Amino acid sequence: GCLLRSPNPLCLMVRGVFCFGGCGCKNRLTHKRTHKSLINLLHMVFKFSREGPNPECFKAIYTGFTSASTGRQFRFNEEDQANFNQQSTLFLLKPDLAETQWKTEDAGIVSLTREQFIEVVLEAGQHKQEQIARYWT
Repeated sequence: GCLLRSPNPLCLMVRGVFCFGGCGCKNRLTHKRTHKSLINLLHMVFKFSREGPNPECFKAIYTGFTSASTGRQFRFNEEDQANFNQQSTLFLLKPDLAETQWKTEDAGIVSLTREQFIEVVLEAGQHKQEQIARYWT
């Protein structure tokens, strides 16, 4: 890919998966749908860098979410996001770790199995992406 062959900054920006041409690689954008998705992503990045973070977006993310899989309400401010990341990492690094204790907004501290926690993490990511899509478009 172009990461190995070209100093083209646009090529490097998208990690060599897609190329805007001129560097000699064969990863050019040829599919209109892919091109449109990439352009939309770049538009969001440029909008964010120009306008700064949307405070309403952060507020919506930090408010938290209700897990469809557990029925519990979870906080999701910056500290909570860091804690989710840390616990996810522990589950990855320690295969023998089977469960964790986690504080919820509606039921206090609950036990979550590895599988339940991973599902909650996926739901948390979905919550965050939904808020970003809602406020950044």
